[in-house]
Amino acid sequence: MNEGYADIIDKLLKHAEEDLKAAKVLYDNELMLQSLYHLEQASEKILKAYLIGVLLYPMKLIVDNAESLGTAGKFRDIHGWLKSSIYNYIVPKNLGHAFSGFMKEFLPRLYKGYCSGRLIDYVNATLRAWLPRVRMSKERIIAKLVEQGATKEVAEKVYNLIINVLSQPAPIAIGEDIRRKSCEKARSDFGASLEKLGDEEKPCLQAAALLVEYVEELAEKAYTQVITEYRGLLGQKIGKVLEAVGLSDILPRDLLEETIEDLLRKFVIGNIVIYTTLPLHFCILKYYNATRYGEGTVPKEEFEAIPNTIKTLNRLHELTRTLILLSLQDQPAGPDESR
Repeated sequence: MNEGYADIIDKLLKHAEEDLKAAKVLYDNELMLQSLYHLEQASEKILKAYLIGVLLYPMKLIVDNAESLGTAGKFRDIHGWLKSSIYNYIVPKNLGHAFSGFMKEFLPRLYKGYCSGRLIDYVNATLRAWLPRVRMSKERIIAKLVEQGATKEVAEKVYNLIINVLSQPAPIAIGEDIRRKSCEKARSDFGASLEKLGDEEKPCLQAAALLVEYVEELAEKAYTQVITEYRGLLGQKIGKVLEAVGLSDILPRDLLEETIEDLLRKFVIGNIVIYTTLPLHFCILKYYNATRYGEGTVPKEEFEAIPNTIKTLNRLHELTRTLILLSLQDQPAGPDESR
């Protein structure tokens, strides 16, 4: 059966949840190596669900539309490798246990395209080419909104809002100075640096779990500071958009501003924190042979850290599901892969 990507992601998260439950039962019965094995399986599936749902699938939509809209030919240097990579890595098993190809080849090349500006131009060109199709579908979109309970007047205003949003530059293009600075400091070998965690002989589970808490606290403080500084500007922009499309009398600006802030908070902080799953995963992964074949030893400190690791991964599991709900709505059919 050819399942949708939403179903594949749901299976990954369900299996991860079961792995975490199994890890706790095994730990309670003093089966430490088996518990570690299921922790590694859980962290792997959480990462795969996140990467597919929040990164790869939205990029697949851009790639597919670039071909159907005719913008792919203008960006052959970006489109070709991006399409082949996405179609490869969007299949869970192709990401592997250590995510080696994805981290050493795909992400650095993607970041290079972002830093050069070509990726941004590619995304914006595709969105601009898509806009006429949305305009051609005006009556169908309005009819769908009316079918869902909106009045025709409100449906037309919501349609205008969609057109207004799509007419803006892609969010990825916002903050040019920040983009340049981040690119100047970036390294292309960050994937390899994460894998070095597996070379460390000292225990790392407790430190990796504490890193999750630290990063979440830091991200929360940084976001609060930024949103406080830009709240006025955000409110002004929202007000102008609502007024331009005739929705100011239907959607209170304060309510919409609060809703957008809440969504931004969850999305921005969540996407920062979720990457702390990587060092945690690589820490557990270094015991791959010990948990599967009984080769090598595991420091007793790692066994003592299992309960807190289970708690941390449960938190990351919940966070991943929230981020995916924010990112994905209706899903087209995907490959029949869930492992």
